[in-house]
Parts: sequence; C-alpha cells; structure tokens
Amino acid sequence: MLAADSSPTAEAEDYASWRAWAQVEADAIDPLLDGSAPFDRLPPIEDWEWRGW
Repeated sequence: MLAADSSPTAEAEDYASWRAWAQVEADAIDPLLDGSAPFDRLPPIEDWEWRGW
C-alpha cells in the first residue's frame, strides 16, 4: 500500500474508496491475520508424496 499511497494516482478522486476495498481484499487472503502460520494448515510431512527422490 505504501507504493500506491505515494504514487500520483493517490491524488485521484476515487483513490480512498479503492484503497479501502484493496485493504479488505488483502486482509481476506492474509494467512497470518487469523494468528496461525500458514504451515499449520499443511498436511503432516509424512503424508506428502515425494517424487524424484
């Protein structure tokens, strides 16, 4: 967001509404916001299929 905030388009009339929308979308896909590391959602390593080893 910092890059977008410092770009010339940040002066646009609809920038604030776009920024709010973009922040909601980014938060919705951020795996760290729920307090768990993304690795917690992976299956145990014993269940992985190893190919070429």
